[in-house]
Amino acid sequence: TLSVVLAAPGWLKLIPLLANLSLAFPQVRATVGVVVLNDYEPLLHGIRLYVVYGAAALVMVHGMKLDLPARSWRDVQWFIGFSLFAAFVATLAGEAMHIAAGNMTWPEAIGLFQNWWLGDALGVLMVAPILVPVLLAAFGRDTNDWQWPSVMDWLVQAALILSALFLGLWGSTAGLALWYLVIPIIILSALIGGYEKAASAIL
Repeated sequence: TLSVVLAAPGWLKLIPLLANLSLAFPQVRATVGVVVLNDYEPLLHGIRLYVVYGAAALVMVHGMKLDLPARSWRDVQWFIGFSLFAAFVATLAGEAMHIAAGNMTWPEAIGLFQNWWLGDALGVLMVAPILVPVLLAAFGRDTNDWQWPSVMDWLVQAALILSALFLGLWGSTAGLALWYLVIPIIILSALIGGYEKAASAIL
């Protein structure tokens, strides 16, 4: 949602909302393997996601004046910070909706909050650096002289990712703990070089 609203022109910014709302139809859910308790849930969550992430995208472009794809370290920092905040708001809203619907209690929501927010935050930070420039190019919009990283950048990042993979295979406890230490190193080191390096690291 964030990426499309950032990069798509005109009414095409509505595509994520329409896609989420289509899940209100049982036939669509059956096709994509989505299971819900009530037909109205996709409607509420589709609107929630679009309002939060769509608004975040508009604030980034019109309020913060971010260049797309982000080229400067200043723009990258603003993107990270505001995306994490948007994920925080989206998580709060999602849990509040489930509590109101009786799907979970406050203690359950509090216990789930960290993992839910982390999942949303990683999703926002991992998708946009790849999808935004692709969408800009697909719609014939200015990509601000986008440059992919050098071969050495790819090799270094591949080595880091392979090391993380081996740590994950090492064991469910020690490997997982070390994996979560490696992930931020990959992403943060890549972000210093702008969206291009972030995109290759995430890929």
